[in-house]
Amino acid sequence: MDANGATIGLERRAVIGDDGSLLEGPLDDRARNALFGVGQDGWYPLFAHAISGTCVAVSPGKGRQVPLLSALANQVVVLEPSAENRATIETLCADYPVITVGGTLEAAPFAPGSVDTLIVPASTAHESQQSRLLEDCATLLADDGSLVLTRDGPTRVSGMTALCGPDETVERPTPRQLLESTRFVTQRSLERAGFDHVKWYALAPTSDWFEWLVPLDDETAVDWVLETNRPASWTGQLVHTGARVAARLGVLDHAWPSLVAVCRKQPQPELPTHVLKRGANRSLVFELEGNSLECVRKVPNHPRHGHFNERSATVRNTLADPATGSITASAIPEATLEDSSPGPTLLEAPMEGTALAKRIDGTTLRSDPEAFARVLETGLDWITRLQCDHREATITRSPEEIVATWTVPELDLEPPQPPHPLSYPTVPCHGDYHPGNVVVDDQGTVETVIDWEYATLEGNPVADPLFFTLKVAERTFGSFEAGIAGLLKGGTHGTVFGSHLETWGRQLDLDPPTIAHLAGSTFSRQIAVHVDHDTPYRHHTTPRRKRDRLETLFEYITDLEAFLERHWCSGSMSMGGAVPDRPASDF
Repeated sequence: MDANGATIGLERRAVIGDDGSLLEGPLDDRARNALFGVGQDGWYPLFAHAISGTCVAVSPGKGRQVPLLSALANQVVVLEPSAENRATIETLCADYPVITVGGTLEAAPFAPGSVDTLIVPASTAHESQQSRLLEDCATLLADDGSLVLTRDGPTRVSGMTALCGPDETVERPTPRQLLESTRFVTQRSLERAGFDHVKWYALAPTSDWFEWLVPLDDETAVDWVLETNRPASWTGQLVHTGARVAARLGVLDHAWPSLVAVCRKQPQPELPTHVLKRGANRSLVFELEGNSLECVRKVPNHPRHGHFNERSATVRNTLADPATGSITASAIPEATLEDSSPGPTLLEAPMEGTALAKRIDGTTLRSDPEAFARVLETGLDWITRLQCDHREATITRSPEEIVATWTVPELDLEPPQPPHPLSYPTVPCHGDYHPGNVVVDDQGTVETVIDWEYATLEGNPVADPLFFTLKVAERTFGSFEAGIAGLLKGGTHGTVFGSHLETWGRQLDLDPPTIAHLAGSTFSRQIAVHVDHDTPYRHHTTPRRKRDRLETLFEYITDLEAFLERHWCSGSMSMGGAVPDRPASDF
């Protein structure tokens, strides 16, 4: 390894640390995302049919996407001119069958026709000699090979996306750069190079931070995505209407900021219409039949993310079994696992209803305590039913065991030790129970609970209800810490919070110290899942944010316990007994 490579290796060791953690270090958030933002490349599995054999990834930068490509192809060769980037890729991909080679596409050390798949990113595709670049690709590719080419369209090259927010300011492009960024010119260059069969997709909002990938040869798919993302505000509705008109007129077809072209010399296979939405650990592939959604597939974004689907399927199918007699079973969608190149893929039927998060807004919750109460009731009522239906024997943990259980060494943060042993029943735990994962019908009744990727059948009863409540409080008061402070300072919102937690806590035979000292267990578990499976997401910026929230919670443990003690002593508004069998109020 040369001097640059050694420097990178030392820097990464300093960032990761002796224990393998990467929560602190010299990398800023942008650099961490460049290395470990695996969700940003989750669109590749949609082209699993085109990524096969010997796959050459051209100038992939830090190589964040290379492990996923290695799961799709038989062999991945990285063609990267930067020695610094090659050293980083070799470190990140040490456990994957990846070969790094120095050089550029025009001087690639490969025999003509020896490559099955070429991955060419936007940065390379925008070289001034576009026609020459594509001719080089055609020479290297086998006759039945595929070129996956990303492009930045005129709206991004011109800097319009920077003005709107998704991008940083870009240098003013030359007229030639603007012209070459158009789909029309690229299509013509592809045809001249021998790629007579091209399928186009849009990455929105941009290729660096996409949310959707949409096939552009299917008007119904574009229309479905526009309708799915219909905003609530009148200004958003106006923009939405304009986008649909532009799509009808063909204008939108040339205005997408980022594009993907799957190019072949020979005819491409006919595939179902698929639209892909980005996720952190898994991407959602929507299979459409006309305007109808037929199936949803959750595809791992990384070879080490398959365990999320396996865990979700195991827990959901156990809890959804009608034989359990639980009235919550109907809201837990059954899951089917399917083998795929990136790892176990989860198949789901389309869901009905609307995510609770889309039915509420912070301004309303803060100004209307009754609306706040209805939202808490909706979430806590359902999770309490689930816990009561599936509770197991009560266990008792010593203070030392509590600290050991909820300490993640990689966080460098240890929870305060409770003053005495804590007792609680074992219950199923969703692990990410917040308003975005609770789907309700028009009357506000829970229809479905989705995204069970962190779930366990043997969790503690505090994790889900407290996580849900803290998420609602964050939306109500504007930030995580403001949410906790807003609940504990008293007032109407505090009374609502205290009475709902008292009602739930008495159903599960919990006391205030137990609730207070287990309040952060969801954050700890989510990080521990990534650490246990050594997923790249553990090195991302998100675990550090979770650490900050845990630290905040630990600072409030004494206040939270005292607050709950007051409500337990007063017994205000306590319902006692079984959870009432009635639908949640509309909100």
